[in-house]
Amino acid sequence: MAVVDDVPDVEDAPISETRRPTRAPAVRLRARACAEGAAEAASTGVPGTQRIYIKTYGCSHNQSDSEYMAGLLAEFGYELSANPLGAQLWLVNSCTVKGPSQDHLLNDVRAARAARVPIVVAGCVSQAHPELEALQGLSIVGVEQIDRVVEVVGFALQGHAVRLLARRTGAAASRAGVPLGLPSLALPKVRRNALVEVVPVNVGCLGACTYCKTVHARGRLTSYPLGALVERARAAVADGVRELWLTSEDTGAYGRDLGVDFPTMVRALVEQGIGAAAGEVRVRVGMANPPYMLEHLDAIADVLRMPGCYAFLHVPVQSGSDAVLGAMNREYTVDEFRHVADALLARVPELTLATDVICGFPGETDDDHEQTLALLREYRFPVVNISQFYPRPGTPAARMGARVPTHIVKARSREMSALFNSYLTWTALVGREVDVLVTDVSSDGRYVVAHTRGYAQFLLPPEWPRLRKPAKQRAAGGDGERDGDAPACAPAESPLMGCRVLARILSSGKFWVKGEVVRVISRRPAPRPAIGVSVAPRVPRAERAAAGSGGAREVGAREPSEDVARTGRSQAGECCGGGESGECCAAESNGTTATSAMRSARMAVARCWALATGRAAPSGGSATTRLVGAVVLVGAAAATLLVAVRTGHVHREVARLRRVKH
Repeated sequence: MAVVDDVPDVEDAPISETRRPTRAPAVRLRARACAEGAAEAASTGVPGTQRIYIKTYGCSHNQSDSEYMAGLLAEFGYELSANPLGAQLWLVNSCTVKGPSQDHLLNDVRAARAARVPIVVAGCVSQAHPELEALQGLSIVGVEQIDRVVEVVGFALQGHAVRLLARRTGAAASRAGVPLGLPSLALPKVRRNALVEVVPVNVGCLGACTYCKTVHARGRLTSYPLGALVERARAAVADGVRELWLTSEDTGAYGRDLGVDFPTMVRALVEQGIGAAAGEVRVRVGMANPPYMLEHLDAIADVLRMPGCYAFLHVPVQSGSDAVLGAMNREYTVDEFRHVADALLARVPELTLATDVICGFPGETDDDHEQTLALLREYRFPVVNISQFYPRPGTPAARMGARVPTHIVKARSREMSALFNSYLTWTALVGREVDVLVTDVSSDGRYVVAHTRGYAQFLLPPEWPRLRKPAKQRAAGGDGERDGDAPACAPAESPLMGCRVLARILSSGKFWVKGEVVRVISRRPAPRPAIGVSVAPRVPRAERAAAGSGGAREVGAREPSEDVARTGRSQAGECCGGGESGECCAAESNGTTATSAMRSARMAVARCWALATGRAAPSGGSATTRLVGAVVLVGAAAATLLVAVRTGHVHREVARLRRVKH
């Protein structure tokens, strides 16, 4: 195995705003001992024909990065698998916020090595701590280099370790047409949920919290231009999404490096990005820290009251003690947090205010803990993320004395959890009829999920008779609104998915409300595939069997875990939305997309090469058979090159053909 060092000329490589031609980086190689079995596992044929398993830890920003990497890999021809056992490479997107999340990554690394499967690591752990012993000899995709994941995966499959960790220089970012360090928002994407678009509005933050490791990976605040965010929102709405999640390390700090503010950005996305679809598509705002909200409270309240925006905001307090907040370097006091909370709760009806709390920060006394409990009793937050303090290497908090004993930290965490679980939040909603969007499936697989205006999880039965035909009429092709004969459908196949409905709340629990559909307000067309990727809606197994060879092939399925998989099936002739204006890029001659043609040609090369070398020859195969296979190989390679020229991958294809030749 060779190790590819990430040297300055890599970060200066120009990047197109939409489709960058991938190429092997001009780097220097140095030998390193190969991990046991990695070379054999990496020898899996022509790059672009393998199955890739993607696993994601951490926040919705990481989820967005994984969706972009999945889109790039799928566009290149790789198959995305929800099953790690059948994959030829694992891509793990890591999180460094807590110790346990890093431990999960290390467990995955050990499992991949035991299974002799190449593994590529992305995300904050590998960016902040590439020197970790467990990561030695592994390929790494830096948080600012996700648009080069295809290159890294290709090298990893050949048994090499490639580490792209450098920050892009100002010159490179200028040539790319994006802000310093930010990948383009127009990259191909495979959404984990076809009805939800996760939009990273900025990267990094302005804070210097003493316990936080994320800033070591993501860096200082860099915001996407407002125009780029509006275009991303418009493209997502055109794709048929129902929700836009705005995410970053601190959404409230958006635009301070551009002279724009957070509420202006949200208003622009609702009015210009969603536009006439407001109400049919809704925005959920991500985490915003108190210091950058104090001067915009009226404007923030105004946007949270808009029909196109959920009345939901995540404002972490972390502690109810000013002494602890000072040790954390949080840059606000408890009274300032109260001012933010009181102002928004008074101005925004039905507002759900979520928060975070850290138990057992170094120096936290019993009195500090009691002050935090008092704050939770006062506000009875509907959502509280309770975490025990984990010292992260390299942070000031890890070097602080006066560490709270572990048994006390656990006791305080249990006490805080008991307080949180002692009250219900949504009982006042029982009996009300609310306008909701159905966008997901419950974790137990029994319900479809919508969200109230305050983003409370609303569980609904997946079957609604008026959206289906009776069995006899369905067979005859007739119309009908009643469906007493139809069996209950699986939630993922529910006719309610993607609908805007009026629903009645019948009961409530700690984390949910349940109810029934009163009527369907509107039905959206099935979501179009994300940019550059053909993804069809789910089809029931019985219908797939009846369709035979004409049915769509399942590429991946969404699981309750954070694994990213294709939420549909690739289907010939389906519009991929990959053009600059969203036009269909299907070839007129045969109805297949350029991406599908690319993959088909690569698969032909792989099969013909196996035939020509005798690896896949039938029993009794002769030299003549292999000669015919070699001739076919040349034709398939030529076809691959023609497709590559059309799709902008000529550099990659020339390199591949050279490898096939040798």
